[in-house]
Amino acid sequence: LHQMDRTSKLLITGVSSFLGSWIAKWALETKKYQVFGSVRDDKDEKKTKILKEGLGKLFDDLTLVSINLEDKASIKKGVEGMDYVIACASPFSTDDKGEDFFVQPAIDAALGVLEAAKGSTVKRIVFTCSCSNIQDFSKDKEYTCDETQF
Repeated sequence: LHQMDRTSKLLITGVSSFLGSWIAKWALETKKYQVFGSVRDDKDEKKTKILKEGLGKLFDDLTLVSINLEDKASIKKGVEGMDYVIACASPFSTDDKGEDFFVQPAIDAALGVLEAAKGSTVKRIVFTCSCSNIQDFSKDKEYTCDETQF
């Protein structure tokens, strides 16, 4: 394992997402970080299969951790000991139940990461987002999300 040479610990939340997986690939290829990737359930091979296939041999240097972004204790445990966090995940649902159901859990998760990092070893946090943040799921599947929605 190359991890023995790596001193900085990097946590990527939502590592199985499109953006998260590309960030993991980059971080693993640099060989500068011990890379930890969060998923909802690190034992669910069905959910991590695509990530494993996409990363190939790099997957062996990735440490998967389970983090429930709706549970502050879970977030704190996942962030513990990390130097850097790249947050690519957010609680997500396509149910149209309004802002309290969709937006508030995302805000709470972001605050949970910030609170977990406060006073810890974390030096920097990067938050990312995707077009799913502005996607109108009430539209049919042929709906195209583009810059006009911003």
